[in-house]
Amino acid sequence: MQRRLGRGLVVAALLAVAGTIACASKPAPPPNPTAQTVRKLDGQWRLVSFSPEKPLEQPFQGLLDAQLKALTVSFRGDQYFAAGPGVNLQGRYQVTSAVGETFEATLFDPDGVAYPIAGRFRGTELDFQSQNERWRGSGVLARAATTP
Repeated sequence: MQRRLGRGLVVAALLAVAGTIACASKPAPPPNPTAQTVRKLDGQWRLVSFSPEKPLEQPFQGLLDAQLKALTVSFRGDQYFAAGPGVNLQGRYQVTSAVGETFEATLFDPDGVAYPIAGRFRGTELDFQSQNERWRGSGVLARAATTP
């Protein structure tokens, strides 16, 4: 009786070890493309260029001219922060789809107004297309240099 109990315990222990080894050797699930995009966005970006689809009215063109190479956009988690001459705002954003280096996202201003964008990572730059009616156009953000 004791011998059977001992064998049963040994067999159970061996099965448990084999099961642990089998579980440990299973390949990890593929990375989530949306989560990867959020990680790639994380950090500071500087507005390098923006070309509106239609000419902007003068007050908006003046605002755009002041922001070029001065506006910094930071992404942290699901939040964004934008700062530049006369601009200081924050809101949340959501990546809605991602495939490889391309993605679609929606930025929400503090009032909850949605600004859909599409983007493509290109090295240290991010090409984007704004799909908002007033600011429809394409631009480039460059990863801001980090200071030690």
